[in-house]
Amino acid sequence: MDVNLESVLDGLVNVSTGFVHSDELVVSWNKRNFSKTMETLAGVFSDWVNANEFHFHCQGDGSASTFWDFKIWNELFPNESEVPRETHANLIHNIQPDAKIVVIFRNPTDRLYSDYYYINRGQNISPMMFHRCSIEAITIFNNCLQNHKLRTCAYSKKKNVSMRKKDVGLSLNDDEKTLSKCPNVRLNVGLYDVFTQDWLNVFPRDQLFFMTTEDWNSNCVEYLKRIYMFLGLDIQSDDDRRKVCQNEHANTGKKKPPMLDESRELLDEFYRPHMRILSNLLNHTKYSWNL
Repeated sequence: MDVNLESVLDGLVNVSTGFVHSDELVVSWNKRNFSKTMETLAGVFSDWVNANEFHFHCQGDGSASTFWDFKIWNELFPNESEVPRETHANLIHNIQPDAKIVVIFRNPTDRLYSDYYYINRGQNISPMMFHRCSIEAITIFNNCLQNHKLRTCAYSKKKNVSMRKKDVGLSLNDDEKTLSKCPNVRLNVGLYDVFTQDWLNVFPRDQLFFMTTEDWNSNCVEYLKRIYMFLGLDIQSDDDRRKVCQNEHANTGKKKPPMLDESRELLDEFYRPHMRILSNLLNHTKYSWNL
């Protein structure tokens, strides 16, 4: 059985860690490179074949970006002006149509803020800079929508580009009349509805397991049990699952200053319609985060 452990949030690592304790599952965690994951798993299986051994195992991939990152589409399809119908979901389905996908969503506004501090760690950043760059990112995205379909803009590899502050409605001081250079704000990653629809277009609903970070944090023991049942694996005891759930969260980064209220209002407004669509897709209001 092939299992694709997917996520659009940092909490994925903790779920993957939970499976490592099972004798039935092999998990390769490579958050940046799906192909590296496949190389790792191929090496494991090659060792078994060379040893003339048989193992009933699940293979799992924990590449967090596989769910949403298809920015190379215009390199694969250079003659297409809009993102093609085929994405990672089609690739995985063609290789393993019985794959099961576990997706964990986080409040998109919180995810963006956490992601901003994580991927730009070591740089001189601040909540005010995040707010300014969020405005720029939204402006760039909305400009994209004027010429392209939503899916194309969601999968676009175009990062934040330098923009004059006056173009995004920010006041100018005499010493600020230069192009701003914003650290990357991955606004598109929070468009869960777009990516979820693409995966649902390819895989049957019963091969995808969706949950939120709130689910995991509030009732980890129960949700770990549900995931094991979803994967068809033997269920660990409550005590064993409780030990897994006590593991420290990974990819949490350093403590961040609080987000500005105006940033949260701005981003909640941007994501609100997308989360409503996601709630309808998955038939549960928890995926709207009351935005």
